[in-house]
Amino acid sequence: MAWSQLKRKIIWTPLAVVLVILGGWMLFGRGGTTVLATTPVTRGTVMSQVSVTGTVKPEQSLDLGFVRGGRLTRIAAHVGDTVRAGDVLAVLDNADLYAQLAQTQAQVEAQQAQLSQLLAGATAQNVEVSQVAVTAAQQTLTNAYGAVINALSDAYAKSDDAVRKETDGLFVNDETATPQLTISVTDTQVGDRVVLASDTPMGKNVQAQRVVASNELNTWSTQLHTLQDGTPTHAQLDSALTDAIAHVVAVRSFMNAVSDLLNNAAGLSQATLDGYKTGVNLGRTNVNMAATALNGQQQTIAAAQAGLQSAQAALNLKTASATPDQIAAQQALVDQAKAQVAYNQAQIANTVLRAPFSGTVTKIIDSVGDIVQANTPAISVIGSGAFEIETYVAESDIAKIKPGQDASVTLDAYGSDVVFQAKVLNRDLSQTMLDGVATYKTTLQFAKEDPQILPGLTANIDILSAQKDNVLFVSTRDIIDTNGNKFVLMLADNKGSTTKQVPITVGLRGSDGRTEIISGLSEGDRVVSE
Repeated sequence: MAWSQLKRKIIWTPLAVVLVILGGWMLFGRGGTTVLATTPVTRGTVMSQVSVTGTVKPEQSLDLGFVRGGRLTRIAAHVGDTVRAGDVLAVLDNADLYAQLAQTQAQVEAQQAQLSQLLAGATAQNVEVSQVAVTAAQQTLTNAYGAVINALSDAYAKSDDAVRKETDGLFVNDETATPQLTISVTDTQVGDRVVLASDTPMGKNVQAQRVVASNELNTWSTQLHTLQDGTPTHAQLDSALTDAIAHVVAVRSFMNAVSDLLNNAAGLSQATLDGYKTGVNLGRTNVNMAATALNGQQQTIAAAQAGLQSAQAALNLKTASATPDQIAAQQALVDQAKAQVAYNQAQIANTVLRAPFSGTVTKIIDSVGDIVQANTPAISVIGSGAFEIETYVAESDIAKIKPGQDASVTLDAYGSDVVFQAKVLNRDLSQTMLDGVATYKTTLQFAKEDPQILPGLTANIDILSAQKDNVLFVSTRDIIDTNGNKFVLMLADNKGSTTKQVPITVGLRGSDGRTEIISGLSEGDRVVSE
């Protein structure tokens, strides 16, 4: 290498080192220190919220059903209709009940007339009136007995259908002395093993009762044909009613035993099992209706007989005035007749389904002509009041929730930009376990009605549990907690590279990332931030 080249290399190498050092000093600062970032202590609002998810529900919601079973003859509303409290929604067949009511109302009038005669004395005019009352009472009794054969025929048809149609698929050799069940059951006596129902005590009992039910129906059919072919006396009709009630009791016992057996059925598809249960339940409902009708017919006859006896007693009265005992006895007959009217009116009321409150019909399960079972949902109605939100608050947050607190709500159906206002109505005092976590059911109500709010929508709720305005605060993440002692870091010098710990006292910790500062800092102080 030439001397001139070596000389240039020796001169430029120290110069490059100097330039590198100078650039590093300018880039990173003197001494290689880093300036820490700070944020000022600010005055403003700190809010604490509890965020939960819930479901929109109507303020009032009911599934309505009939107290008694029967055939649906009228549906007076449609899904979506607005109804008022007391409006008729649906009606069961009640023609027989109205006929019974008319008879008992006539009895009241007859008994009341006879009481008036007793109080007025046995004048010639009263004797004539009494004769009219006797004639009317005789006709009422004749009408009551005239309805017996129809009542017996209807009860027999219902019972026969229940036994021989609704349970037909469960047996082979149904009408023999040895019917056999075709299904299997879970037998708890042999370790929950699945066995043929006919091999279990329960199954053998059902098979035996099937024989009894068949014999009862055969006997009943013979009795019924004898009555229909002749001119039965009142005594024969009374006996037939008593026998028919005994037949129904036997049939009902069989149907109940079949229902219990199906609750232990095994090896059937759910659809097949549901089909069997539906048929058996329908049969049980019809048999219960038959029993009610027969008992009602007996009560109607008994009331008519009592009315006739009273009318005849009044006609036989020969003295000018009745004794106190006679008047009291007649008053008792009037009261009895009125009680029967009230009973019949209550039975009719049980065949009419009315709206319990003003609202909207949301579901109608059955159709006209269907057999409706007692105490099963038939029509659903929601109230016309404000909608509510049902949610469950975790145990860790429930102490923050109180009635009257404001809440902001968004619905998944409309996105986070559409915000609704609500208030906390109440919270349960007892816990509800959800997925192993203790929660408390909490109900909120929307502040305003809005057509966008629909039942079943998912709601995202922010409940404002606490708020403080015009207070000092810092970012929660800038607060350091050591063994319960809280402090922040502040710059210790003007260079901004060293810090010091400043003890503080905190207040409300907001869900918005802010924490209230009660003491230790002043507005404008700058704390080291992450």
